[in-house]
Amino acid sequence: MRLRNRVWKIGLLAGWMWPLLLHAQLKNEDCWTCHSDTTLTKKKGDKEISLFAPAEPFQKSVHGSLDCVTCHADIREVPHSDTLQPVECQTCHSEAFEQYRGSVHGRSIAGGSADAARCADCHGKHDILPVKDPGSRVYPLNLPRTCAQCHGDPELMRRHRIKPENAYQLYMDSIHGQILQRSGLLVAAVCSNCHGSHDIRSREEPTSRVNPTNLPDTCGACHAAIAPQFKASVHGALLQVRRGVPSCNDCHTAHSISQATEPGYQLGVIRECGQCHQEYLRSYRDTYHGKVTALGYTTVAKCFNCHTAHQILPASDPRSSVHLSNLVRTCGECHSQANARFVQYYPHPRRTGPKPHPVLRYTYLFMEGLLYSVLTFFGLHTVLWFQRSIRERRAAGTRDEAASEPGSGEDRGTS
Repeated sequence: MRLRNRVWKIGLLAGWMWPLLLHAQLKNEDCWTCHSDTTLTKKKGDKEISLFAPAEPFQKSVHGSLDCVTCHADIREVPHSDTLQPVECQTCHSEAFEQYRGSVHGRSIAGGSADAARCADCHGKHDILPVKDPGSRVYPLNLPRTCAQCHGDPELMRRHRIKPENAYQLYMDSIHGQILQRSGLLVAAVCSNCHGSHDIRSREEPTSRVNPTNLPDTCGACHAAIAPQFKASVHGALLQVRRGVPSCNDCHTAHSISQATEPGYQLGVIRECGQCHQEYLRSYRDTYHGKVTALGYTTVAKCFNCHTAHQILPASDPRSSVHLSNLVRTCGECHSQANARFVQYYPHPRRTGPKPHPVLRYTYLFMEGLLYSVLTFFGLHTVLWFQRSIRERRAAGTRDEAASEPGSGEDRGTS
């Protein structure tokens, strides 16, 4: 009885170990016997797929110490079947896979999309390198090009209704892309810094890094001094309680971020402020500052020169740059002779609408009335003068005709 039990256990153990023994018999060299052939291909639908998998890139990869059958677990013999199960990266990378499965890419794959990015699309197949290796597809200098395989294809983006359709080119033209491309600085933000690596989510999702509510923290990972300023501002406070409040991308855009010192950006941000503060934009345009910036000059005060760029506070807040107690200092940044009388200047003069400034309103009405009166008077004067000139020309013509008729006094005198 004991002997029978031992035989049964040994047989059971052999049954479990047999596949492993078969795997152990398959060496990588066995695989490269075929897969080192550059002409090795197979048909998949209408496509001809290369099965070339050279030894050297694999040996230098992060998986170089593993056997091929570690990933291709359903291969039992050589030659093997043409239909193999997809490699399951989650066997080893379970945490990253769980994040990926909940991402926009993972959900698209689960929904049957054939276009969504899989592990190999970003990391490669047999030549996967560590993220810190300059040759890696996900190395910061290379990551934008990797993402551009999809997000640089306008046709693919249109097919899936993804905007912007040219995110890659917008990014490469931005200050982040220029720093990365021209200077090679790894501190420049790349796709994963903003969107995440494996857990990429739509901006509409509350947990997304690029959701407007979360953007201050996302951008603040690099712009550490700016994030607390914005969070303390009126925009930052409102952003936590309601939608539609400006976040980082509303002023700086998402991908085509410009250097804040560029004239084009400084003039453009005035229009951006005006998207929400339309009445203030109209009143600003009526001032000397507004008229000069409308001509394309940046040498005068713009919105952020007075209100600051990020820590914007109500005028009633003593910490605000436009609080009455701080106005002399704020205006003094441009006007060194500024004093208490100087800051009585109206930066947003309201001559009409609710609560207009009385002096401006009556001055405006007087000047407008004077202008219309002068134009009306001289317009009428011009019309009457024109009519009189026509009559006089007609009368002069009649006299000339009468003088030139035969038998006139002029003719008789001559005869």
